Amino acid sequence: MIKTKSIKCNKVMHLFPIKPVFAMGRIEKDVAEGKARYVPSSIEMEDLMKRFQETENGMKEEGWILDL
Repeated sequence: MIKTKSIKCNKVMHLFPIKPVFAMGRIEKDVAEGKARYVPSSIEMEDLMKRFQETENGMKEEGWILDL
């Protein structure tokens, strides 16, 4: 519970992740349709997946994300 001078609120965040492994298909589709001009390499996507996991784990450790 976060307390301020006059407002009380719970810090609860529900995470709706779009994992990078699923994003590649969307990126390829957008490039094929001419909506996007840049396609990240598989190495960049792997790096993005690692950073996503690190961020998600950090948020869980800090109590921002609850495992339900």
